[in-house]
Amino acid sequence: MSAAAVDSLARFAETGERFLLWCSIPEPHPPYRPPAGLYRTNLLPEFEPWTGDDVDSHAYVRRLRDEWRHLTPLEWRQLVSAYLGMVELADRFVGEVVDAVAAAGLAEDTGIILTADHGDMAGEHGMMLKFTFREAAMRVPLVVVSPGLKSEYRDDLVESLDVFSTVLDLLGVEPPEGTLSRSLVRDPLRYGGAREFVYGSYGTDLMIRNHEWKLNSYDGEPAELFRVGRDPAETTNLIDSSSTKRIRDRLARELEAWRAGLRS
Repeated sequence: MSAAAVDSLARFAETGERFLLWCSIPEPHPPYRPPAGLYRTNLLPEFEPWTGDDVDSHAYVRRLRDEWRHLTPLEWRQLVSAYLGMVELADRFVGEVVDAVAAAGLAEDTGIILTADHGDMAGEHGMMLKFTFREAAMRVPLVVVSPGLKSEYRDDLVESLDVFSTVLDLLGVEPPEGTLSRSLVRDPLRYGGAREFVYGSYGTDLMIRNHEWKLNSYDGEPAELFRVGRDPAETTNLIDSSSTKRIRDRLARELEAWRAGLRS
């Protein structure tokens, strides 16, 4: 999986050519079948299946949860442990590529970006996989390492499309005019800083989130509103609360404006 990337890095080092290398590592991905050793080292001593309030859950979430209700506690433990084993397998593949950059003598002038296209519920809310706007499925790792960048942790709201402008920035190339992508390594005061809102979509269902609130809009079904700043587990849907009308209406307007922009 990482062997082609390692070979390419050696070739780039030999020729001295400028390069952009994309290495796709599908793991962790179902079916979760890690090597036996990685399964054993990641085998959870115990795993308590989700036992939240099913009645108050959104109908869409209950339908997703229905796919996993048949699992016994032992099967949940085995499944999540296998997923963790696959995460470690992916980590090893990443390590091979990073080590190859150093071995080829390219570390002093090579930027590396690590990210993913989605997360995994891994048992949270009684679900596995993605297909939901819950945080475990929406949040992804994003690491940018490049010569000249200081080491720091940032909690900015960013979107996956920002990787595009970030790659161009690391290469010293100006992004095309009108792009919605923002570089993650430029001076935030000069280039607009972090996003106030981030968005997600799955089919015709849409999501908008800021640091404190998240609105999930479902096509033909009631929406969800979570105060993720205080309720990170997303257990209390405040969509019908009179106290949230102002933020609910604002998020709805922002989401509609975003939707209209996609159509134009």
